[in-house]
Amino acid sequence: RKLKDFSTRVLPAFRPDLKKVDSSITKDLDFFHENGCRLSDHAVDDFSPETMEALVLLGREYAKRDWTMQLHIGALRNTNTRRFAQMGADTGHDTMSDMNMAAELAKLFDRLEKDDALPKTIIYNLNPKDNYTLAALIGCFQKGPTPGKLQFGSGWWFNDQRDGMEAQMKALANVGLLARFVGMITDSRS
Repeated sequence: RKLKDFSTRVLPAFRPDLKKVDSSITKDLDFFHENGCRLSDHAVDDFSPETMEALVLLGREYAKRDWTMQLHIGALRNTNTRRFAQMGADTGHDTMSDMNMAAELAKLFDRLEKDDALPKTIIYNLNPKDNYTLAALIGCFQKGPTPGKLQFGSGWWFNDQRDGMEAQMKALANVGLLARFVGMITDSRS
């Protein structure tokens, strides 16, 4: 069967450094929005007060613009300092963290939800021990009229293999709603 012609647009995603977010970020958001961006992506390696305030500010702005906020949570970065000094960041010396995240994520979502400013959100976790926690937590903040407003994203990084993907989907199916699963992303090994 022949595929019909279709047009493809490549649109930007917004990924600021959470340590450098302040109120002037709205200019950048406006620029990205004018150029088709509707998706943000954040590496959340800690829940420091600075990180939380940045996510609250950004979450409010994303909700105003009807963007989706993606949170990739739980990397422990640059664990081998000798190799980091020799080779730099992103050279294979990151691993999964065992950080506790449920209470902090609940606080973040609750702060935004109180003001009706919780954007559509997708959470990706790196440590499979957190699958059931995250699958259950997103259920606490679902709200119409957007079905599946919060999503438990597909298996990511160390979970991006058959066992990891099956465990993620099993946790979501057991405590959440698999029918609203956002599906696999382009770099999934599905």
